[in-house]
Amino acid sequence: MRLSLKEIEFVGGRILDLYRSRYRIDTYHQGWPVLSSLDVDNFAVNFLGLRVRYAKLSDSRDLCGITAYEDTVFLTECGPRSELLELKKGDVVLADYLKDSRYESRECRRRFTLAHECAHQIIYALGDAGNDYEKRSFRVTRVSSEKDPSEWRANTLGACLLLPRDQVEFAVWYFTGTKNRIMSGIGKLKDEDRDLVNDIAKVFGVSRTCCFLRLRSLGFIEEIKKPWEMADEIEEMKLYEKRRSTDEGDAS
Repeated sequence: MRLSLKEIEFVGGRILDLYRSRYRIDTYHQGWPVLSSLDVDNFAVNFLGLRVRYAKLSDSRDLCGITAYEDTVFLTECGPRSELLELKKGDVVLADYLKDSRYESRECRRRFTLAHECAHQIIYALGDAGNDYEKRSFRVTRVSSEKDPSEWRANTLGACLLLPRDQVEFAVWYFTGTKNRIMSGIGKLKDEDRDLVNDIAKVFGVSRTCCFLRLRSLGFIEEIKKPWEMADEIEEMKLYEKRRSTDEGDAS
């Protein structure tokens, strides 16, 4: 079974409901939704039961995380200093550079990477048996593997966890006064729309890029490209539609 986009959205919402219920996290106050960021560390460690640690994984910053599905070992990519990391089932190892939270962008990256690794564990537990999971004991997350179908699903679920649909919809209304705000622009968003993306990103503790992509997936952004940018956009959409149709076909 491969989870479709609709199923990933449902799974994210359901898991957050269970998490909020267990820790008695109020999502409403006097009838109004409460905007708050997910404590992703508590979610990973105490709710999912994962063990999170940090280590130098590579000389480059392309490799940012590992999640283990069973006991195994991983050879780091640190040139002559490469070492074997012992991994136990349920281990999540994040690149050590992400631990430096002095920079807001680094902390946003760390939060999303951890949510992404949580998503891998959840999807694996649900039996998403894509080719990349067959006979694999761990999963490596790289910045350069965004077009990998399994990375796409983990990115999507990670975004659902950090930016829940109901919370994002309320945030758009809170900052704009309307639930039907559609942002658009030629090549880039208008100044007021960029401010909105920034405001929502800060509320949920994510990067502007993550927030932009989540808003676009929920239908709040309809970015108009310049004519010379349309060719790449068309090819990207063709790839996306092909991937989605394949996922939904496998799910059925």
